[in-house]
Amino acid sequence: MNSLEKEESRRSWSQAAEGWARWWEIIERGTRVVSERLIDLAGVQPGDRVLDVATGLGEPAVTASRRVGLRGEVVAIDRSPEMLAAAERRVRALNIQNIRFLQMDAERLNFPKRAFQAVLCRFGLMFFQDLRAALEQIHGVLAPGGRFAAAIWDHPAHVPMISLPVRLIHQTLNVPPPAPGTPGPFHLADVERLRTMMTDVGFTDVHHETTLVRVEFSSAQQYVAFAQSVLPEKEELAALPPERQAAVWRALAQLIEPYQGADGVVRFTNRAFCIVGARPPEPGRSTSLTKTS
Repeated sequence: MNSLEKEESRRSWSQAAEGWARWWEIIERGTRVVSERLIDLAGVQPGDRVLDVATGLGEPAVTASRRVGLRGEVVAIDRSPEMLAAAERRVRALNIQNIRFLQMDAERLNFPKRAFQAVLCRFGLMFFQDLRAALEQIHGVLAPGGRFAAAIWDHPAHVPMISLPVRLIHQTLNVPPPAPGTPGPFHLADVERLRTMMTDVGFTDVHHETTLVRVEFSSAQQYVAFAQSVLPEKEELAALPPERQAAVWRALAQLIEPYQGADGVVRFTNRAFCIVGARPPEPGRSTSLTKTS
């Protein structure tokens, strides 16, 4: 990933931070099940040191902090300072004391080797330009016997909450389909490819499972407002004539009609994969780390 691409990626996520913070509670009600499952798969225990990669607004860091307790520590990293600032505000409001936030690129982790008993990443791997480098870095900071657990989205047809507005906006802006290998929300929908890559960099016992992410919006209007806030193409849409913008959002409201109940509530059932792999124990070396006091 060259410096220009990195800056563009960072800018895109920074611009989206305010929108995601606005809709955090609604999205988190649906995605909480993913955070909890990742922590279980990673075998997080009280007193552990845990790394949350691409934490965004602070998940699964916040959930993990409750599991590790005051004797443990969660280090949460992201390359967007705006995302980290929003996450820190949330943590202060919750009065959580055992999370440390750092601005850092997952492809260049600045931690000692074998520093963490578990590494987590919820819906972040798909956006890494050099995924193999990130996986190698994650493997390196895991203690022997430690586990890495991540969540990724399934194919677009199984993730309507995201795919419907993305498809519509790309059609409106005449954006060509992404080239193979381009980072994006569905970049790792072929989960077998990720399993192979994890095995190649040294993870063992790599396996995955399907998780359903159910998210509800009180109305079509609320969902459209959500899409307007978080879509990375909102700057390009804002450049369109007002009447054309209005037509786009009317079209999105029509697209989601099949997901709207008689009560007006819009209910999406989205499919994700949770994948986990372990760093194998090393002969003659303890698999435990000194706990944070």
